[in-house]
Amino acid sequence: MDPKVEFIFSIVLNAVLVINIILFLELFFGISLCKKKSQYAMIGIVFIVMNMMIALIFKDNPWIQTIAIYFYMVICGFLLSKEKFIKVAFFTLVAIVLDIQWTSILELISKLLGLDVYTIVVDGDTDSITYYFLDIILFLLLIFFVGFTKRKKKQIQLSIGEAVFLFFFCIFSPMIIMIFQVLEDTFQNYLYTLSWMFFVILLNVAVFYGIIYRNHAKYYKNLSENFKEQFNSEYAYFKDYKETQKDMVKFRHDYRNHMLLLESMLEKGEYEKAKDYFNQLSERGEKIGKKILTGNEIVDMLFNAKQEQFIENNIQIICNGGLEPLKFMEDVDCCILFSNLIDNAIEANRKCQQKPHLTIKSTQKQGVFMVELSNRTEEKLEREGNFLKTTKEHKEKHGIGTRNAFEIIEKYQGEYRFFVREHDFVMQMIFYTDRLSQSECH
Repeated sequence: MDPKVEFIFSIVLNAVLVINIILFLELFFGISLCKKKSQYAMIGIVFIVMNMMIALIFKDNPWIQTIAIYFYMVICGFLLSKEKFIKVAFFTLVAIVLDIQWTSILELISKLLGLDVYTIVVDGDTDSITYYFLDIILFLLLIFFVGFTKRKKKQIQLSIGEAVFLFFFCIFSPMIIMIFQVLEDTFQNYLYTLSWMFFVILLNVAVFYGIIYRNHAKYYKNLSENFKEQFNSEYAYFKDYKETQKDMVKFRHDYRNHMLLLESMLEKGEYEKAKDYFNQLSERGEKIGKKILTGNEIVDMLFNAKQEQFIENNIQIICNGGLEPLKFMEDVDCCILFSNLIDNAIEANRKCQQKPHLTIKSTQKQGVFMVELSNRTEEKLEREGNFLKTTKEHKEKHGIGTRNAFEIIEKYQGEYRFFVREHDFVMQMIFYTDRLSQSECH
């Protein structure tokens, strides 16, 4: 291969390596650096320019090029993802090790398939041609897996402990391969070569499958707990409703006696006493009959089920506009969406000393229905990609409800955004009701 061609080819492969690291960060750790395809290209182009300069200056020192790639990725991750520097630095290191590991596995697979017979001469050395395309093959695989997880709306997002385990596994795995290769020179047996290659490949597949399976099992366990909480909320509402109905029946039963007693007080001229008694009856009647009505049966049930929590925390409920247009949404989805938003609002309001409230505003115009929920908050807004990062202590058990809520909005082709406005956390949702009605017709 011509030296100039080799130089350019190595620069391009390093750019592909950078993009692979970005994809590893997104696939396994939920750190999204690029929202658009053009951003991948921009990071790659900037790296090519930087790497060409480093390669020209330190062309005989590949370690400096590797270190430059690492620090470039750490800086990009820190600036674009807005995650903590130490977290980005560690996960980037794990992503680089994962890239090396997966590339070596692809190299083993190419040998098993007999693709290593195709060779190319570089600087007088004969190398397998597949060696120079492994990063590109890995890039295509990562694109597929990232796209698959996005379509299925499932994030792997490994924990720190799982990342540490993967890091050491990928560090020791090449050592195991080297031991097998030394033994291969000793045994000189084709079946032995096939056996150890299959063993290493299956071991890697088993490890990665086990971690991903455990991650998904943990996700569904937390999801089931989330649904259990929602069921308990609905059950509490029906239980409260039943008790309220009993109280209302008792109140109506004694209504005639109350009126007779008031009449007697008025006839005797006991006006102050009658006034106090009337106020007591009014307060009791208001307590029994007071319900939050939004125009949506599911949302009303959720609000009224949690009414006791609103009272305990002095949270004022303000409704401007109705939620009747949400009839296009299935009851289960409506419950998941609003139960999570209401729970988060209660949790945030509990930590506030001044003006705790939950305000719902809705407007409908020309086939567009917008809902805005706002509540008092004293916490700093932290993002995790397109999601809201949980501030609770056990992060692996929390944050699922918020993700589920966002997925429900996307399911109905809606859009959402969240931000802080004057000490209020604001969640805005837009649904295109004309599109939904057309899709239902088809």
